[in-house]
Amino acid sequence: MIKDISYKKLQLAVLSGEVDFSKMNIFEEAKLEIPNAGIKIHAAIIGTSHFVQIKKENGIILTELLACDAIDDNLSKPLYFSPLADVDSSLSVASDFSYQFSYEFKSYKKSFEEISAWAMKAKLDSSLVFLEHQFEIELENPLTSRTILSIHAIEGGIRIKTVHEYREEDAIIVSGSLMKF
Repeated sequence: MIKDISYKKLQLAVLSGEVDFSKMNIFEEAKLEIPNAGIKIHAAIIGTSHFVQIKKENGIILTELLACDAIDDNLSKPLYFSPLADVDSSLSVASDFSYQFSYEFKSYKKSFEEISAWAMKAKLDSSLVFLEHQFEIELENPLTSRTILSIHAIEGGIRIKTVHEYREEDAIIVSGSLMKF
């Protein structure tokens, strides 16, 4: 069992440069290379959080991290760092990549079926990456929450969609990112 952390503590970090993930508790991960685009992708579910790191052939690295705990890392340079609650509905970050991020808050009770239907469809789609992890939450009544991460190829980049469920708080955070290289 794990103790879930509140969605209210989520922080968005967009980092440039190498990030050391060795101290993170990785539940699900995928690593792949897209030779015709000259990139490598490392994506993972870390607790009820996620990261996606893109490495270009020329050595440029961009990492999106949506997590409750900050990274203690001297190797990377923060391009953006803020509590999720302080992020406007959409965000663009200037870097060697074109990067856009947006998110929305949904009620768990009202949106669980919609999210589950999307997850089933996304699992069958031709996504580059599809990761899903279900957590049992230690409360009076056992509850479950999921973290889902999907990455699709688009013209000149990738589209990331994540779902972070917090059933005990009646909350789902759905985020979408666009990285163009």
